[in-house]
Amino acid sequence: MFTIRIMDSITESAAHPVDMSKYTCHKCGRGGIRLWREYMRFVVELRCYVCVQSKESAEKVARYLKGETDQIGWWIPAVPMDEKMDSYWGYTAAPRSGVDFWKRLPNDPY
Repeated sequence: MFTIRIMDSITESAAHPVDMSKYTCHKCGRGGIRLWREYMRFVVELRCYVCVQSKESAEKVARYLKGETDQIGWWIPAVPMDEKMDSYWGYTAAPRSGVDFWKRLPNDPY
């Protein structure tokens, strides 16, 4: 099992091992990389950069690649709320530890 350590989202004081096998793209199955979810969707489906870029305009993808934003169109970073990896922070509610976790992940394994 591949694990990575992130700060506890609630207390931000203790680190816990995280099972990254649950943090995978629901379309292609890639894992261990940055994932996005569609903004304001009841059913959360995670997507990797490769799968998101195929759904968005070149302009929106370019803004992400230039570092102007962490969004790709309506797709926002999927920042896990805790080590269970089954719920995600709202875009402006993610604690610094969660944002740092997401930023440390590679964009794509290839």
